[in-house]
Amino acid sequence: MNNKCLKKTVCIIILTACFTIDTCTLINVNSKWAYSIMSIIVFFAFIKYACDSSSTKSSIKRNIINSLLIYNFMPKLIIYMYTLFLVFSGLTEKRFLSTNIQTFVNGLSAVSVFILFREQSFYYSYIAVVLSYIITIGIEIFNKGLNISLEFHDLAFSMGYVILYIIYRKKGYLKREFTMLLFAVLMVFAAGKRIGLFALLVTIMWWKCASKLSKKKKKRFIFYSGICMIGICFLFIEFAIDSKILELSSAFSIELSGRNYYYAALQPYVEKGVSFLGLGRNAVQVIMTQDFPWLHVGNVHSDIYRMYAECGFILFGGWVIWYLIGIECAAIRKYGTYVGEFIFVLTCYTFIVYFTDNTELYLMNQYFYVLTMLAFMNSQACYDIKKINDRTKENTIEEKID
Repeated sequence: MNNKCLKKTVCIIILTACFTIDTCTLINVNSKWAYSIMSIIVFFAFIKYACDSSSTKSSIKRNIINSLLIYNFMPKLIIYMYTLFLVFSGLTEKRFLSTNIQTFVNGLSAVSVFILFREQSFYYSYIAVVLSYIITIGIEIFNKGLNISLEFHDLAFSMGYVILYIIYRKKGYLKREFTMLLFAVLMVFAAGKRIGLFALLVTIMWWKCASKLSKKKKKRFIFYSGICMIGICFLFIEFAIDSKILELSSAFSIELSGRNYYYAALQPYVEKGVSFLGLGRNAVQVIMTQDFPWLHVGNVHSDIYRMYAECGFILFGGWVIWYLIGIECAAIRKYGTYVGEFIFVLTCYTFIVYFTDNTELYLMNQYFYVLTMLAFMNSQACYDIKKINDRTKENTIEEKID
């Protein structure tokens, strides 16, 4: 076994172990072990990142990584710093204070795997998810028999990013990519997560509409689509706080699966309006587990509602504006409209799922959200360099002929 093959095998084994530990509740291993392993990967990856040479290829990769750290890591850091301010100013309860390691590691682990394995990181991670899925099913069958549920939330949602990545790239499908797409689609449908399927449908339809526009119109379409999503987020908060969501679900025969009780439980802690400062990061989890243990849930089952409760009106507004408009505008300026468009597709998918689930806290969901962005930006940067090199060669040949 050569060195490259050994590294690939070790990477896939470690990722598979982490994903399985985090997903499968039947194995007697605390999910904190997955985060401990990922934290070690982050540590060694960033040592390598600091020591990397300043070659052209390294420079491109460094720019992409720096962009992702600004796009994804900085907002989380700002929210955590704001939480510290609330706690030490006495504006929220001290029991809400936590290390917040889970939130940071989710995205940083993806950046770290990209640093270590570059272009192959996405493929290795995909194999790890599929293996984790198979192992989890095997454990479930061993413990419960054939009458099992395939609704593994994090595994299913992470496959949505794989589907978007493969169908979005303007390249003919290779045998490997077609196989990846097939398995991803099967896993998503087997899980039966309606919100995941709905999010995929909406984002693919949006992309089809955007693909027909010119670059100038496409930029406007991305911007105004972001504005609409922000409006929907605030409208959702309005309905969730006032329990109007219950009336809406009854009118359209939507099954809330107990979410109306979770939203009602959180109501006394939140307020509408600019003056609401928020409770601080991790507050909702503490409230749901400590103040309402009889509900038997670890969170409120909506990242939109949770982020509003934890960040407050102003910071929540900044959070949705940054992710739905800011990142896309920054990416368009630096990497072009095509990259900005794809980032909006990923973010739109992510935020639709946020309405009914706590995937902002899920390891694999955030891991693939960040890694898919990195992989796409890297492939586009390499493609642009290839085009420039091809043009240079053509010009050189023409000059020699002349």
